[in-house]
Amino acid sequence: MKAFVLGYGNVSRQDDGAGHLLAGLVARIIRKSGAEVELWRGHQLVPEVLLDIKGYQVLFFCDASLKPYPEGFLIEKVNPGDMKTEGLNMHTFGPANVLSLAEQLTGEVPDAWLISVTGESFDFSHRLTPQCKTRIKSAARAFRSFWKHLSEGL
Repeated sequence: MKAFVLGYGNVSRQDDGAGHLLAGLVARIIRKSGAEVELWRGHQLVPEVLLDIKGYQVLFFCDASLKPYPEGFLIEKVNPGDMKTEGLNMHTFGPANVLSLAEQLTGEVPDAWLISVTGESFDFSHRLTPQCKTRIKSAARAFRSFWKHLSEGL
């Protein structure tokens, strides 16, 4: 099993940097299970990430969102058909765009999941809010169980 974890967001904008911390926790959970994992962190997703994901069976995209998720976080499947092109620019290039490009350019689309936490504040600061830190911990706990079930099925 080979997994690729992508954490993205602006670490200078408080909770927008949550994806970086969450990605590290997700990668650690995967590594402890004995699976091979690669960790990528960036300010935002870019098309060039396609060069890195080839050959991986599963991708995990980790970020923060303005959306108020009921549990404070969300784990959902990403499909290339979910790509939004209206208003597409580097700030709106998301996981579905990565998958769609992969499908078009390589013909390969690994399983992919979004793990997103609700951000509280996106002001200028390098510190996450306490609420977001709590949501990250909750998301990591939920991912541990999710990974156990997912990896047994792959």
